[in-house]
Amino acid sequence: MHFIVFVGLQAIFWVYGTDSLDEMLVYVTDLSWIEAGTAAESPYANETIYGISMVWGIVFIVDFIRNRRENSLFKRAKGIAQWKGGDESPSDEGWLLPSKLSEKHIEQTF
Repeated sequence: MHFIVFVGLQAIFWVYGTDSLDEMLVYVTDLSWIEAGTAAESPYANETIYGISMVWGIVFIVDFIRNRRENSLFKRAKGIAQWKGGDESPSDEGWLLPSKLSEKHIEQTF
């Protein structure tokens, strides 16, 4: 969802700051404007939108990496062991280790 909102608003910002689709394509294919660090050399209309977009871009990248990492670790951990106890504290008996899981249980879990 964050991706859709991010791309949608960036597209609106670019439409507002550029004159044509051809100009947008130049910015997409040549990202040197990011290194320049000024709104004048970017597809953004002014410094305010440029600043918001740069900060949002950094937040988006961090959020994307964090979510990707958490999802990957969760899926990996879920395959190693799954807690079957309720609100009790974990003990050796409360864990379904891969050696104790049946094929049917694994298929239902994943």
